[in-house]
Amino acid sequence: MSSHTVMVNIIKSVGEILLESFLFDYDGTLGKTLERQFLWFPKWAEMNKIPWKKISFKEFTQRYNAAIERGDFMEAYKEFGLPCDLEEKPCRVWIEYNNFKINNPAQLYEGVPELITKIHASFSIPKYMNKRIRMGINTTNHWSSIEQELSMYGLLDFFDSKISAEDLGLYSDDGVGKPLNKPNKISLDLSLNTLGANGFRTLFMGDTINDLRAGKSIPRNGNAFDTESLIMIGFAGGYAGRKKLEEGFNTGKKTYHYDYIVDNHIETLKVLDDIRG
Repeated sequence: MSSHTVMVNIIKSVGEILLESFLFDYDGTLGKTLERQFLWFPKWAEMNKIPWKKISFKEFTQRYNAAIERGDFMEAYKEFGLPCDLEEKPCRVWIEYNNFKINNPAQLYEGVPELITKIHASFSIPKYMNKRIRMGINTTNHWSSIEQELSMYGLLDFFDSKISAEDLGLYSDDGVGKPLNKPNKISLDLSLNTLGANGFRTLFMGDTINDLRAGKSIPRNGNAFDTESLIMIGFAGGYAGRKKLEEGFNTGKKTYHYDYIVDNHIETLKVLDDIRG
């Protein structure tokens, strides 16, 4: 039994968890970026002189998510008959999409500003530890548009850490860290190290099964015998939806599920109360 497992059992035995940090995925968790993709795909079709058949947001979401499950975002472009050549130098699709993101900032989900400010103001670790919960963003996307959107809502300064494509790119030859994208666990290990937090005292909110995969059994500092699983909160209003989140994933030996699933961000405050006892 690892020291992590022993500590978790001790914490559970006294009926509360002394939380240290709260990590958030961004796309589909804090930011309404699927709605922006809905606008971007027909724009990219127009830029490439490709006819675009108008479809509902519901149909777009279903087809987009099914494509992501089959592969990755490149599969999503393929699903809609759009080009996505990452080998192109410079990569035109990324250049144009990043410009589109800057000019079309995503809105945050309802309740996000209240959640972030409430955590910062009220949900501190017990006073004898003299620390508040630290918050961080963990994303595989570029930071520029996220920084813009959080600043637009006056929330940027509430976060203590961020791991983004720029940071993952330092560890990957492609410069953007694509091989390290979730469900790879490296980004969350980096987030924990940046925050100086233990995984078993850290909440992670995501909206996909890849987020869940990434948050379970994270080898700390490259040690396969010292793994930590985060306390996982699934946001059902994002990309995957409640039904998919409730399914969890199976490794062949065990099925993993989100510890909590919420339909809106106000419910997350109730989850925090429940965890803290």
